Amino acid sequence: MVHPEGILSDWWRIEGHRLQLADVRDFLGMKVDVVIIGTGYEGFMRVDDDVIEAFKKSGSEVYVLRSRQAVRKYNEEVSKGKRVLLLIHLTC
Repeated sequence: MVHPEGILSDWWRIEGHRLQLADVRDFLGMKVDVVIIGTGYEGFMRVDDDVIEAFKKSGSEVYVLRSRQAVRKYNEEVSKGKRVLLLIHLTC
């Protein structure tokens, strides 16, 4: 997980191939312009709809992309000066 203040390398989800609201609850108050969720190389990780809605409700744009595209989008948004939260599934 990459956020404007640094990297959280030991972030784990309850289920490996699913992103649930409980997995991101601690990050919902983070002041970011954009949330990018990387779903793995093959896109196997599912993202629950309530995760997307919670981040949108907090005022963030949300993108759900395969991890390779998520990294590109992250770099693009950061280069525009936006505060970005990247939640990325690195395997599969």
